Amino acid sequence: MFSPMNDQRQKRWKKCLILTGDAHTGEQLAMLLESHGWKISQVHSDREAYERMLRENIDAVIADIDGVDLGGLGVLSYCHHHDRSIETYAVTPIDDGYRKKLARDLGGCRGYFYLANDSHDIDTSRGMAAGIAPGLLERRERCGV
Repeated sequence: MFSPMNDQRQKRWKKCLILTGDAHTGEQLAMLLESHGWKISQVHSDREAYERMLRENIDAVIADIDGVDLGGLGVLSYCHHHDRSIETYAVTPIDDGYRKKLARDLGGCRGYFYLANDSHDIDTSRGMAAGIAPGLLERRERCGV
């Protein structure tokens, strides 16, 4: 049932599409962002990401660019070149300067979520996660993004 209150609440929420090859990583990102008022859609392939972007108004895309087969870099590049109103962010290991540069140059990447120590866990003390979820941090180390 339509109600003005529900309509106003939905307009306040920003929609974020998360593309990760690993469900655990996607869930961590979703929990971080949902606690800050984001409405999250998760997908696990570039094809799903493109289909979702065609059907929904998306404000931001966070794509895992660590897995080459996932197509995350291509999704970021598509957003950057076809709809600049979509903010783009990447999930990558902190020490992967090459992929970070590609995400920035090809995908207009505005920031990074870092994977912790060769795992599928998001490092909440670095990168964009540090700015989004400061209450979850045990230490407040910031990286230049």
